[in-house]
Amino acid sequence: MNTASRRGFLAAGAAVMASAAGCLGVLSNSYNPTAKPDEIGMTRPTQGPDDAPVRVIAFENFGCGHCATFNESVLPVLLDKHVRPGTVQYLHADFMLSRSAENYPAGNAARAVYETAGNDAFWPFGRAMYQYRSGSLSLQTIEDIAEAAGGVGTAARTAAKNGGYAEALSADTELGAEWGVDRTPTVFVEEEYVNPFDNGDPDPDALVEAVEAKL
Repeated sequence: MNTASRRGFLAAGAAVMASAAGCLGVLSNSYNPTAKPDEIGMTRPTQGPDDAPVRVIAFENFGCGHCATFNESVLPVLLDKHVRPGTVQYLHADFMLSRSAENYPAGNAARAVYETAGNDAFWPFGRAMYQYRSGSLSLQTIEDIAEAAGGVGTAARTAAKNGGYAEALSADTELGAEWGVDRTPTVFVEEEYVNPFDNGDPDPDALVEAVEAKL
């Protein structure tokens, strides 16, 4: 795949907007989990410096339409205002919904990209994956996206097929459940849950304001 086609593949298409089963991040105002940020391991995809004064932890699922919307319409604002300037470190965590970790190809492939190509490859892979529903992804599509993101198409395909990172996905899911997470996206600013939607619409200001209240 040449450079132009690699860039085109990663940029192609809008994020899927429809919700997946269990992807309920915008449906309830009574949802109020509480994080314990010091419990989360740092061997995971991150953006922003390790010594940032505020941590934002997002439990996500690549099959979740609301997560796709969050990544398209909310996260870029946070990146511009606080992650790139160094006041926030953003941490990705996986949360399995109706699918078992072994049968969740997108999550397994994303972990493979992170482990074999590094943090910088994970993020373009994740952005590209959000334009697809996890349940309809072919192994070839996963391989192509991973190859474009970090040159690790074979590793991602193998992990997607064999569930090679199921243990890591399950560990994140179990940690989230201990904190009260039961839907995606669930986003914490330090210990505080922040709903990044307002009546179903993306609300980046809510997240930014919660961060600024911690500074």
